[in-house]
Parts: sequence; C-alpha cells; structure tokens
Amino acid sequence: VDICRDDVCDVSLLPVAPPTVVSTCSDLIMSSPMCKFGGLCSCEDFVNNPESTGCGGVFSSDMGDVQVNSMCAKHCGACSKTCKDDLPNGPLCSFGNLCSCEELVNHPNSTGCGGVYPTDFGDTQVNSVCAAYCDVCPDTDTSDTDVIQKQILKVLEEKLSELCRYATADCQRMLTNLYSCASHSILMTNELDVNVVAVVKKHGESLALAHAELGNLALRRNAEKSRNVLPCLLPTVSPSDVPSKSPAGNAQSESSTGNAESSRFGVGIGIGILIGAVAVVLAFLIVLKVRKANALSRYTAEEEEIDQTRLYKSSV
Repeated sequence: VDICRDDVCDVSLLPVAPPTVVSTCSDLIMSSPMCKFGGLCSCEDFVNNPESTGCGGVFSSDMGDVQVNSMCAKHCGACSKTCKDDLPNGPLCSFGNLCSCEELVNHPNSTGCGGVYPTDFGDTQVNSVCAAYCDVCPDTDTSDTDVIQKQILKVLEEKLSELCRYATADCQRMLTNLYSCASHSILMTNELDVNVVAVVKKHGESLALAHAELGNLALRRNAEKSRNVLPCLLPTVSPSDVPSKSPAGNAQSESSTGNAESSRFGVGIGIGILIGAVAVVLAFLIVLKVRKANALSRYTAEEEEIDQTRLYKSSV
C-alpha cells in the first residue's frame, strides 16, 4: 500500500480512549473499625503500633487478629497483581506466529524474561508482552495508564488488521493518517486524549509501515528501513466524502458532454475554412506567376522579331 506523509492528523480515524480505570487498590483503614472505635486512622500509625507486627503481619486486638495488609494494602505495597499476557493480541502473534509466551521466552533469538526479542521492526521487551508468564505484573494502582494504553494499542492493531487485508483506498487513508499523526509537529483536527497521543507517537509509524506491506512478517523483512515515505501531494479523500451522482448531475454531465462535442465540431469547421482559404490564395499566386511568365515570353519573342527586321533592312 502506498502511503504518504500528510500535514494534518484526522483525529476521527484514531481509536477512542477507553473509560478511565479507577484503581481498586487503596487503604481501608479510614473506614475500618480500627479508625471508628480504636482511633487508628493512619496506616503509618497502624503499621507502627506496638500491637502490630508491621506490613505483611497482623494487628492483635481484643476482637482478634487483623491482617495489616488488608487494611493498608497501598501503604504496604501489597496491592494484588493481576495482569495477562498480551502476546496473543500483538503483532508477534499476528505476523510472526509467536503466540505462546513459553515459545517466545525460550526462542533462540530471545534473551528470556527481562530481556528482548529482536525483530526487523525493533526489539520487543519480553516482559511487556508476557507479564503474567514472567511474573512481573505491575501494581494495579500504578498501572492504570499502562492498561489504558495497551487497550488503545490493541484496538488500533485490530482495526488495522481488519481494514488492511487488501490494498484498498480506506486502508491507504488509514495508514497515511496514522503515519502522519505519529509526527511530533502535526496539526490535529481536534483535541486528542493523552493516552491515544502516547500510543500513536510511540507505535504509529512502525504500525503504519508494517501494515502497508501486507502479508506475513517474514515477507516484510527490512520493510520499515527501506521504505521512503514522501509528503502527500493532494489531500487524502475518503470514498464517503465523494458525492454520489444524482439524476440532475447525470443530466448536467451529459449536457457538458454535448457542449464539448459541439465545440469540437465548430473548431473542425473553422480549421477546414482556413485551409480552403489558404489553398485559394496559393492557386491565385500560381496563376499570376504563370501569366507573368507568358507575358515575358511574348515580349522576348517580339523583341527578337523587331531585331531581325532591322537587320534585314540594313542589309538591303
């Protein structure tokens, strides 16, 4: 697919940011009986209380032991870590047929968990696509932005995969816009969510180039490095932006066609008349030249006859 670099970013063609994720990890000490009846409303006081064994331990009370982390999960850094592997939804699976984290981590070209897997489009952080497998799930309270951006990236890749199965005009328009939006000095048609901006700036150019090649990842080796994206000469236009022809439009088109044919007919007649006039002038000039030549010939003959007569008289 031929793509170009436009001067304007059409925000309407980019994914919409999902609703903001509200973190479920928080300290519950303020709403607990410890605060209402015991006056312990601060996790710092609760954890350092003589009756507490600290984070990861228990707080002993007359009503039984209370798990410190259950009251002060955020304070103790004990938020539940829940995440999943993104590898099955990423380009390594879609184009490279690497859909299992076990295969990716143990691949000869991979340096394993905490390392990278090199591709023609750059190195992929293994932990970023196999967080659950590598046991590196982030705390939910600190990963809201990452979760949102991963969702945006997933939606964007799914849309590109669906739209760019074949080299269509819609695919070309989508990829051109995505590549253009990845520029850091681009005029956007509207305000854009900061998370969408982050995803587009980071992944937009490489995604556009990858999907512009179509086909399997193995068939697109060095595509990103070898492609030279030139500025767009004309604005990209969607098929939906092209007005459909109405009966009146058809009639106007037919009328225009008829007028054009009439104009061509008139021009043909004018050229024919001009050629005829030139031919008449040439014929007239030829006749004058012939007449002049005949007159000159007669004059010469008469002069010779007079000279002979004079010569005869003088001899007699």
